[in-house]
Amino acid sequence: MYNQYVNSVIQPDASEEVSEIKQQAIYQKNQKITALYCRLSRDDSSSILTQKAMLSRYASDHGYRNTRFFVDDGYSGTNFNRPAFKKMIAEVEAGHVERVITKDLSRLGRNYLGAIAIAAYSYMALIPLIQPPIRS
Repeated sequence: MYNQYVNSVIQPDASEEVSEIKQQAIYQKNQKITALYCRLSRDDSSSILTQKAMLSRYASDHGYRNTRFFVDDGYSGTNFNRPAFKKMIAEVEAGHVERVITKDLSRLGRNYLGAIAIAAYSYMALIPLIQPPIRS
């Protein structure tokens, strides 16, 4: 009987761990996300990986935990007809996004008037659009 008690104290019940995981999932589901947007016009996975690492590091350094990547690899920035960009905007419009982080405005689009309009839209929706400083 004593060994059973000691084992239960030393090794917590697996259902407690599952419950904690469920609580964390519920917490994250109810929290707004930090959208991390990456784009590259030519299919160059290493550059996308670099962008993702930079944005992840910035988000982590600033305590933004509930992050979600939106990646358009191989899509031109000359228009806004990109799958991940459209999903991100839909999330913004649904009120699920607290902030958007992107490497720079050109990742949103090469059409700078359009990119500025997106930045203004973000401002009007009270969602910060963040460009991390480039580290050397």
